[in-house]
Amino acid sequence: TYSIIGGTLSWDATAVNLLAPGKSFTVTVTGLAGWCYLGLVSNTAWVFGGNACGTDERIAGNSYPLSTPLIETLSVAKTFTPAVPVNGGPITYRIVVANTGTGTLNNFQVTDTLPDTVTFSGESHPAGLAFLNAPPVLSWSGAVPLGPGRAYTFTVTGTSSVCFTGTVSNTAWAAATGLCSPSEGAGTTAYGLTAPSQNIPATAFL
Repeated sequence: TYSIIGGTLSWDATAVNLLAPGKSFTVTVTGLAGWCYLGLVSNTAWVFGGNACGTDERIAGNSYPLSTPLIETLSVAKTFTPAVPVNGGPITYRIVVANTGTGTLNNFQVTDTLPDTVTFSGESHPAGLAFLNAPPVLSWSGAVPLGPGRAYTFTVTGTSSVCFTGTVSNTAWAAATGLCSPSEGAGTTAYGLTAPSQNIPATAFL
């Protein structure tokens, strides 16, 4: 029979009675190597036995390296269309959140704070995530797993300011959790707007 306390396994072999010279018995332990550990794993076994003449004990150990822990990273890429936005015209932002690691990510939080030069009109997002519009902050969240090499795409549509002249910058941020650690990233876009001229021709007559 065996018992386990903490990380220590113990076997009671009294039922085996006497172990004759030249004989042996084998104990096998199976498990799963840690996903997140990087380094050397060492393990030691101890055995004790005795008979009418005395007792004996032995210790044996082994070790092996773990060198490929899960990598849990994400990236955020943000783009816009049209290539040259104009004052008073439509603007579409595209946010791509990608799993660039080797482990599955979960519990996503994505936010996009719209500049005051953009009037929000609509959005689309992956199924399973919840959307919240708390102007000027747009956010999406949910416990939807994203495997390695996959990506989620979010689309935000709006209208550019009619009267603004200057640079319009916008940043989207995303975070998620993995089996070993959290991960986050951000993506930024920028474009220029030039308000139409307000010159009014005038003619004076004498």
